[in-house]
Amino acid sequence: MPVTYARGVATVGVIACAAGGVEQLCDELVTPLLRAGHQVPVTLTPTAFSWLRANGEADRIEASTGFPVRGPSRLPWEPRAHPAQLDAIVVAPATFNSTAKIALGLADNQALTVVTESLTTVPVVLFPLINAAHAEHPAWASHMAALRVAGVHLIEGPDLWPLHPPRQLPPDQKLPWGAIVEAIERGLRGDERRG
Repeated sequence: MPVTYARGVATVGVIACAAGGVEQLCDELVTPLLRAGHQVPVTLTPTAFSWLRANGEADRIEASTGFPVRGPSRLPWEPRAHPAQLDAIVVAPATFNSTAKIALGLADNQALTVVTESLTTVPVVLFPLINAAHAEHPAWASHMAALRVAGVHLIEGPDLWPLHPPRQLPPDQKLPWGAIVEAIERGLRGDERRG
């Protein structure tokens, strides 16, 4: 049954970065959220935007959601393409770089601006698609701690995403899309405490 709110259906902003698995975004994340009755505007980091525009996935997402896929920032005189108010945000997949920027409050592209502006006001689910070397970086633990303090639900752990050495991910390793969708639904229901 769809989750409904005073304004109607929930609006779940999807943010995706240029990482392996982003090409599955429409089938594995956008479509399940649409089936649950949500509006799903999608914003991509610049490289993810160029990837999904080139392979036709951005067109599929636009046809499915009814919203244009955002990548580049709009010009000041252009109308907003997405709803101004989001009920929740999911960042998946998130690269090591973008995760660090979000933790530090760096919003140097449209996708990260959406997240950093809403970080403590709506439920945020983030799946950092990292490898074992990333996890050992000296700054990584403090970035994860900052996101937890902000109330971000992190999709992580060996049961959801076993870490492998760089460039040694098994070819059949699937992103934990089901866990990501479940976490955003719990956040929308208010099942998880913020902050």
